Amino acid sequence: MEQEYTIICGEKIPKILIGTNHMTLDQLKEVCNAALEIGIKGFDTSPNYRTEASLGKIINGWVLERRVSREDIFVQDKIDNEPLVRAHGNIQDLVQQSLEKLDLEYIDSLLLHWPTPDLYIKAYKQLEVLLEKGYVRHIGVSNFRVRHLVKLLDAEISHSPEFNQIELHPLRTVNGQRRFHDKHNIITQAYAPLCRMKSEIIDSDIMKAVVNKYQKTPAQIILRWHLDLGIIPVFKTDKPYRVQENCNVFDFSLTDEEVEKITKLDQDYKFHIESVCCPGF
Repeated sequence: MEQEYTIICGEKIPKILIGTNHMTLDQLKEVCNAALEIGIKGFDTSPNYRTEASLGKIINGWVLERRVSREDIFVQDKIDNEPLVRAHGNIQDLVQQSLEKLDLEYIDSLLLHWPTPDLYIKAYKQLEVLLEKGYVRHIGVSNFRVRHLVKLLDAEISHSPEFNQIELHPLRTVNGQRRFHDKHNIITQAYAPLCRMKSEIIDSDIMKAVVNKYQKTPAQIILRWHLDLGIIPVFKTDKPYRVQENCNVFDFSLTDEEVEKITKLDQDYKFHIESVCCPGF
């Protein structure tokens, strides 16, 4: 199966992104190398993950060693809440700082990390300028609920968000929000996609049945469920073998009935119940 999505502009993006938050350089290098070995070339970072410089060093090392071209790597970064507030919604300097840490000429995808009240529309319109100037290739948002997206889409923007990265897993399926995304051609990304392997998922009858049927691990089944729904999972591990094991999901698909049964595990369960970044999140 193809390991990439083709989006409207014709560019290909990975179906799975590797999260990089709060890892040392050595840990991150091992994880990224393990991903590259199996053809996974998408990585998700943020200033508050403190991995931009390490990720950039790893990628530039690969390019120098001719292991891969820069164009084949997909780097996703974010504009964090606190720096955005301090900058009064002006993101140009923040993006320049990230580019310098990454030591890259452009960022493949740049997201507003939170719908920061009174600032996210202003900041998003600046994302559009950076997109047009080529500093970023794709723009989007993270942790936006439908109400935030409605307000943004009504704000006379020129480019709709290409992505919205939200907490999503079998215990939080946000069916209505995903339908809204689909209607507006927004690709859903899922953080915490494995839901920390909570027992409500892995001990469920449907999970036991599909694990036995496909001879796959629960993590592989969960990630395949995301892919079969058209969702890009963003998962993190500091164990290289887990990267290769978890990403072994391109040799099978779940049936529509199996996808539906896993989706029915939904409890609207959230790790991030509330946020100072977005009151009423």
